[in-house]
Amino acid sequence: KQYPHEAQPQYVLMQLYNEKSNYKAMNIAAQQYLKNKPEFIIDNFDKAKTLYLIIKSHYYLMEFSDGKDTFQKHDNWVQSIMEPNDYVLWLKFGIELLAENGAINEVDKYVKVFNGIYTQHDWGYDDDVESVKLAEAHVNYKTGNLKKAHSLLDEVLSYSDHSPLADEYKRTWKKPGFFSGFKF
Repeated sequence: KQYPHEAQPQYVLMQLYNEKSNYKAMNIAAQQYLKNKPEFIIDNFDKAKTLYLIIKSHYYLMEFSDGKDTFQKHDNWVQSIMEPNDYVLWLKFGIELLAENGAINEVDKYVKVFNGIYTQHDWGYDDDVESVKLAEAHVNYKTGNLKKAHSLLDEVLSYSDHSPLADEYKRTWKKPGFFSGFKF
C-alpha cells in the first residue's frame, strides 16, 4: 500500500527493511533490485536512492571497504541526480565510510563539499552536521592528528544534545601532548 506505483518487489522490500533497520536484508533487496531492473528502464532517482541505501547498509553492517568502493564509484553520478537535501545524506554516509577506512584526504574533500552545500542553502547545525564532524574527528584521530581531532570533538561537545558517540570519544581518546605534533 505504501509504495503502490512500484512493480519491483525488491524496491518495496528494500524500503520496508530500511524502516525496520534490517540492513542486511535491505542490502540484499537493493542489490537484487539493481540486478533485476533493466538499466534502460530504471528511474534515475530510484537508482540513486537504491545506491544510497546500499552505502547506508554497508555502514551499519560495518562493511566499510565495500561501502567506500560503492560511494566512490557512483558519487559523481549520484551528485548529478539528487537534490542537495538528499545528496548531503549520501555524502554523510560516504564521509563516515571513508573515515572508517582512514582515507583522510578524501574525507577532507567531501567534508568541504558537504559544508559548502550547507553554507549555500543556509542550513543550520543538525544531526547530519554532527555525524560529519565526528567522522572527520575520527579519521584525524586514526591518522595521528590528535589536536584537530580534539578540536572537532570539542565543537560537537559544545552542544548539550550531542551524540553519545562524542562522549565515548572524549572518554577513550588520548589527549594531545607536547610531543603529539611531532611525527616519529
